Amino acid sequence: MKSKTCVAGLLSLVAWVAHADQPLDGQWDMHFGNSGVQRYGFDLVAGSGDRARAIAIAPSGLIYVAGEVETSDGNGGTYRQAGLSRITPGGQLDTTFSGDGKIVSTPAALSLHNVFVEDLIVRADGKPIIAMAAAPPNNVLSYQTAICRYNVAGNLDTGFDGDGCAQPDPAFVVGGFNSPAAIAELPGQGVLVAGYASRILFNLVDTVGFVMRLTSSGAVDPSFGQGGVLTLWPPGTDEVYVTDLVHHPDGYAYAIGSTEQDVWIARFSDQGVLDAGFGASGYAHVSYADLQVQPGKDFASAIALDDAGRIYACGYTRFNSNIYQSIMSIARFTPNGALDPDFSGDGRILMPYVDVFPFSTVTDCKVDRSGRLVAGLHTGTTNPISGDFAAVRFKVDGSADETFNLAGQVRVGIDAGGAPGLGHETVAAIALQGPDIVIAGTASAVNGDGANDPTDFAVIRLRSDQLLRDGFEQ
Repeated sequence: MKSKTCVAGLLSLVAWVAHADQPLDGQWDMHFGNSGVQRYGFDLVAGSGDRARAIAIAPSGLIYVAGEVETSDGNGGTYRQAGLSRITPGGQLDTTFSGDGKIVSTPAALSLHNVFVEDLIVRADGKPIIAMAAAPPNNVLSYQTAICRYNVAGNLDTGFDGDGCAQPDPAFVVGGFNSPAAIAELPGQGVLVAGYASRILFNLVDTVGFVMRLTSSGAVDPSFGQGGVLTLWPPGTDEVYVTDLVHHPDGYAYAIGSTEQDVWIARFSDQGVLDAGFGASGYAHVSYADLQVQPGKDFASAIALDDAGRIYACGYTRFNSNIYQSIMSIARFTPNGALDPDFSGDGRILMPYVDVFPFSTVTDCKVDRSGRLVAGLHTGTTNPISGDFAAVRFKVDGSADETFNLAGQVRVGIDAGGAPGLGHETVAAIALQGPDIVIAGTASAVNGDGANDPTDFAVIRLRSDQLLRDGFEQ
């Protein structure tokens, strides 16, 4: 198998040299941060496990990264708070932001709550918004949606629900859980919130997707959907989970998620009404079961739109219920919700990053300004467990883009342990910075994924390298 990978690389190199007027994209930018990486912890607890979950770039070019920060509860234990950091375009922590580029700010209503950060956006006016699931200390499984807005200076914006954090409740089950998965800014400074919640179905607790619209002040907009909530529940499915959301200026939004059966996409109007002309009754579906060499389960991670209105569904297929046995799964739909045969023949791609790595877990994807799909993922070995940051880029027809690191893919080992292969990294999300790709995730100095291992935020950038092109031309 390795020889096939090498041959493919050589063929890609020949093809790229034939077009040597193009820069070679996908190169690890060693000028970003400190020797190519900005790795940092909030260090509120010695040996803490701080984990990056989301990234967004402000109109000013400043980079925001949000995640969970381990904090002392004052009684010998710890809990997780939401941490927000800001990085300059060159990759340094921005000391004009809370003095050291990092801030943990929690309103009294969420005091001692354990949180999972799910998404981060930056409004057109530069204000970041974090979506998180928060659980009180006496009921760690009762997670509830919390949406927090910050001022550019880093303090909570009290113009948003009074204390900076709104806690909208889809109210499917009294005392049940609900969690956001993604948020999107709307014209007029409103916010769409998509997620999933528990719901009683035939006397059993099930999960169902939801979308809510918040006003600029953080209140639930009752004119959206039914009483402020749009329920997402593809017909004939159960265990519905939402994972991402994107809003289009044409007045529609798209949510993506997965069920026990497949991956689905829903399209709905700004008024919270499913578009019956999209797919079947507002839902499009994709399964990779017929492409799998062994039975697996399909998971959705992210959704992206291109300028032609085509929709990308990005995720992975997991085997044997093992997070370290997975391969990339990507599909493209036409604007009306049908699989697009102009993408990889039947609209679907199911493949590993390389065939010698047992896991290739896609966590995010974006369409760049040239209409190419970029996916961020972590990949690596299982003996020992050692994951690396990785990215792949596809041409519009679904083939690998050889102008991206010769073979359409790049892998970066941060190796936080100080030696090659020592450390474990996972990708949380990606953001596009012009032609460049900024990847945020979590890095550990040891192999394995122990829950108690010290971890830090880690951010790198991939960019074009004109010098490599010029070197080959000489």
